[in-house]
Amino acid sequence: MTVSVLQFGAQIACEIRDSSVNGTQEVRNPETLGDLLDILGRNPPPEFTMLKSTCALLAAYLEKPTEQIKVDSVNETKDGFHSYLVGRKNKSNSIRSYMNFRRILLK
Repeated sequence: MTVSVLQFGAQIACEIRDSSVNGTQEVRNPETLGDLLDILGRNPPPEFTMLKSTCALLAAYLEKPTEQIKVDSVNETKDGFHSYLVGRKNKSNSIRSYMNFRRILLK
């Protein structure tokens, strides 16, 4: 009986590539709510529809489309947005939910 001795994996091993060069996408920080929705829409979280609704309400409150609302400016809308939701006669649980999703958008 003839036996050949080969190094483990020597014949079938392929070159190992650096993962930082291949296949990683450049991460960009969203500047507007529209950018943020586009990024979230690629791999939507379970609460994506509520995030879209919150963005729509923020756009109505600020009277601008989401493509013109800077993410940084959303932080300044806390008190006014709450008053806007109260003025729309939303229930307290809805107001709390929208304010919570507004906070989630800022993360």
